[in-house]
This record gives sequence, C-alpha cells and structure tokens, in this order.
Amino acid sequence: MLQRVVLVCLLLAASHAEDEPNDDTGSWEISLEEFEAVATSGSKLVIDVREPDAVKRDEVDVNNYLNIPLNDVESALDLSEEDFKWMYDVDKPGLDQDFVFICNTGRKSEEAVKLSRSMNFTNARYVVGGTVRWIKERPNLIVDIEDEHPENETDTTVHYKDEL
Repeated sequence: MLQRVVLVCLLLAASHAEDEPNDDTGSWEISLEEFEAVATSGSKLVIDVREPDAVKRDEVDVNNYLNIPLNDVESALDLSEEDFKWMYDVDKPGLDQDFVFICNTGRKSEEAVKLSRSMNFTNARYVVGGTVRWIKERPNLIVDIEDEHPENETDTTVHYKDEL
C-alpha cells in the first residue's frame, strides 16, 4: 500500500512539473511588445545573430545593438571583457545581465540562447518570430540599409528613420 501511495505522489509531482514553465523554454522568450520597449530604450544589449548580408537587407532599428553571426557567438562570449570591448566597441554582457538575441525567424537566436546559457549567461533571451515577425508587425522600426546608404554598402550603423 505504501508503495502505491509513493508511486501516486511521484506521478502527481511529475505531472505538475510539466505544467510549470521551466528554464529551458518560456523564460528564454521575449515578446514583440517587450522587444519594442528594449529596442527603443536601449535598456538591454541586442545581439543580431544573422549573417551580415541579412542584416544589410533588413536591420532592426535598435539602440544598444550588435551583430555577431551565430557561428561566432560562442567565441565572442568567450572573450575577456577587454577583448570583447575592443572587438565590438560595446561592453560584454555579464553572466547575470539581461540581453536579447534576434535573428530572421527565431530559430538561430534560440540556439544562441541555448549556447549562451550553457556558458552561464543566465538571462539571455530571444525574440519570438525574429525579424520576419518584427517586419510584419512593426515595419516602421526596420531600416533598409541598402536603400538608405547605397554608396556605402558596408555601413551597418543603426539609424532611426527620422535621422535619414
């Protein structure tokens, strides 16, 4: 009888654990509404993990922005604070600092979150739906670099629409 009670308790505990959000899913995501606040305020570093040519096509208009392609994220986050600052001209995120990854659809940025969290960056998050969703729902906050700067196609500086 005691074994049945223990088994039932274990099964109930397991079923309730599945209902609760775990650190491997929901806490990694940031909604478009949250991202819009981050984008306009510059309150968190946003790391775009798309390749530079994709960034040139549609760059998200964000304060506190950095482009590090997914294949370079691990080595970038492994740099010392001084080397990161020298290489990217922004402060390296701290292990417990909030920062956000974005990519085209959310898949690569989710991979970047998994990687960064495995490196103990506990507050890394990603934009659900990526730039595809952002363009669809927030087109006023996208800068088309090639259209705005055809004479300098390597310019990846973030510009606000009203600055151009």
